Amino acid sequence: MSSGSFIAVQNLVPPAQIPIAMAIVIFMQNMGGAIFLVAANAIFSNTLRKQLEERSGLIGPPPQVIIDAGASSIRNLVSGDQLAAVLKAFSNSVDTVMYLGIGVSIAAFAFGWGLGWKDIRVEKKLRAIKASDDKDGKSVGGDK
Repeated sequence: MSSGSFIAVQNLVPPAQIPIAMAIVIFMQNMGGAIFLVAANAIFSNTLRKQLEERSGLIGPPPQVIIDAGASSIRNLVSGDQLAAVLKAFSNSVDTVMYLGIGVSIAAFAFGWGLGWKDIRVEKKLRAIKASDDKDGKSVGGDK
C-alpha cells in the first residue's frame, strides 16, 4: 500500500475529520482488495473454461479435468502440442484478468483528479518560517 492516499486525505479534510477519513480509506482499501479478488477469480475461471472449450480438439482431456487438476498439475496431464494449447488458454485467461486491473487503475486515476489540487509545500514553508521566527523571539506579524 502506498502512503499517497493517507497524505492526500490528511491534507484535504478538516483536522476534526481526519480520523474518520483515514478509517474510510483503510476500509475501502481492504474492501476493494477483497471485492476485486473475487471478481478477478470469477473472470479467470470463466475465461479459462471458455478458452479450454475452444481448444478441446487440441487438448484431449475434458476442460473440467484440466481445471480440477490445477495449474501445478497441467504438465502431468498433457504434453507436447496439448500442453502448448493449455498454456495458451491459461495465458489468455490471465490477460483477461489484467484488463480488470487496467480498468480499475484508470478509474482510480480519474477519481484522483476529482479530488482537486492542494499544494502542501507552501504550508510546510510557512510552518518552517513561523517556527524559526518563534525561535528567534519574533512573530510573523511582528507583535512581539
